[in-house]
Amino acid sequence: MRTLISQSECYQLWIDENKQRLYVRLTGYWNQENIFFNYLKDLKSATAFFDNQFDCHADFNSLKPFSSNNQIECHHKALQLLINLGLKNSAQILPEDPIASKQILQIINNFGKATVFGESELLEAYLDSYMVFAA
Repeated sequence: MRTLISQSECYQLWIDENKQRLYVRLTGYWNQENIFFNYLKDLKSATAFFDNQFDCHADFNSLKPFSSNNQIECHHKALQLLINLGLKNSAQILPEDPIASKQILQIINNFGKATVFGESELLEAYLDSYMVFAA
């Protein structure tokens, strides 16, 4: 069962403690620096509910292109933070916008592989097949 942890105009974070899964939805334009600060803080809060490892269901469908390299770097930092906090598997729905899609692929390729789906149900089934069970 998903529990909403945080939401803003640019992101929503849910968790499912039974599945040890973080759900992330990024939307719109990320053109205010305080959005990143709050996002990183909320990611830490959300992952505190997990045991050692977790997976991530990321929906970027409504995300708009980043307008600066600084914004891309902030998302690199967010991904690195998740990895440091125990991210094991991740799968994404790419943005509809082709520029934003290319930017997200650049970021997630740093994780080692970009597992991309066109719909949430397939993404969920994929992550379920690699389920990280709570101890």
